[in-house]
Amino acid sequence: MTKFATNIDDVMAIVSPALRGKMGNTVYFLSKMVVREFLQGVSPAEAYKEWWKDLPPHERMQRDANLKRVKDQIAPYLANSPDRFFGSIIVLVYDGELIFESLVKDFKMNLPRAYKSQAEDIGFITIDGGKLLVLDGQHRWYGLKSVMQGEVEGTESEKIANDEVSVIFINHESDEKTRRIFNKVNRYAKSTSRGDNILTSEDDGFAIVTRRLVYDEDAPFYSDVKLSEEGLVSWRNNTLSARSGSFTTLSALYEMTQTILKKEERFREFSEKDTINRPSAEELTEAGNIVNNFWNTLFSKFTPFKDVKDKESGETVSDMRKESHKYSLLFKPAGQIAFIEGLVGAMKKSTLSLDKLIERANTLTWSMNDPHWVNIIINLNKSIIASPDARERAASLTTYLLIGDKMKKQEIRDVEKMFNAVSGFDIDNLEPGEKQLQLPVVKYVL
Repeated sequence: MTKFATNIDDVMAIVSPALRGKMGNTVYFLSKMVVREFLQGVSPAEAYKEWWKDLPPHERMQRDANLKRVKDQIAPYLANSPDRFFGSIIVLVYDGELIFESLVKDFKMNLPRAYKSQAEDIGFITIDGGKLLVLDGQHRWYGLKSVMQGEVEGTESEKIANDEVSVIFINHESDEKTRRIFNKVNRYAKSTSRGDNILTSEDDGFAIVTRRLVYDEDAPFYSDVKLSEEGLVSWRNNTLSARSGSFTTLSALYEMTQTILKKEERFREFSEKDTINRPSAEELTEAGNIVNNFWNTLFSKFTPFKDVKDKESGETVSDMRKESHKYSLLFKPAGQIAFIEGLVGAMKKSTLSLDKLIERANTLTWSMNDPHWVNIIINLNKSIIASPDARERAASLTTYLLIGDKMKKQEIRDVEKMFNAVSGFDIDNLEPGEKQLQLPVVKYVL
């Protein structure tokens, strides 16, 4: 494998086809480089110690690289995906000479009149001397380097060297201008939202199954509404307003899909991070059937969810979301995620079927006003605590509420510790006069 030095020297002359453009006062040149040559000739800015390392933090033009992200996400994607692609990398030509020669003006090519005005900006660039530094795209540089050096391997690793990457070259005119460009490029770059990723991913098995739950006509969450409208599932936001008529959010449904599928060993690594490429049609069908059956059972047998789907009670979703309602916790996305996690946890820790657990769940209230949820997942002001820790606590308490009579003593003790800890009590080291809080007593009226 080719090794790439971390200390950079002035680059040898580079000649490359290019398209010249101008935005504001900045002239840029859009070109391409073969990965092998790109890694040999271009370096991340931090590699140039004299210019980068000695600057005070507020003057650094580029952030330190997140190498964990490179190793866990970018490099595996490049090494395993035949459809790999990313956008242009911005490269700064520092202390070097960049010369552009136009096909029309410099090479005197005889082109039809209609093409001449456009062809003036088509030609070749020659970069002689200086240093080529990545101004935007350092993580992509490190990802390519990681694959080329064999640190991350995959089915496409041997082909990476001959890939062509899109590069935008700009001249270094002053530190101030370069800093300004870097700052704005990174400040206004916006990552896709989680909802966007769920809607568009074609390789994440959990995302594909989640979409099918909503958009297949025979799926549990299908709503015959226009794309611009919200149905049972809101895809626009990660939270639901008090007046929203949606049952849940796409992001929450994705979380619950993971929980349901990960009960099965074969689906524990089903996301894009784990598989890189799309699961097989057979795997997606099997996973979809598991999740569909799970939700169809809940919608047909679990009273609060059945009321929403069948609309027999006459109450709207927004009515049932009011904190005073006996099922209000189940109509908050965080509460739903906790409930499903607790339900699946009860299935794992007991021999009870989903049907039997739903029978038990139907005998309980799931209100935000129930005192045992305070500090677990409900604040004193009756608002939801949406943190992962809160959902984990609520899931643990849900499992206890469903199968407390079947849990081992140590398992119940762990729930008691958690239940008391959130209110400031360490039941293993109580102060004189302190009494531990008691878990709610559950009697299943079946």
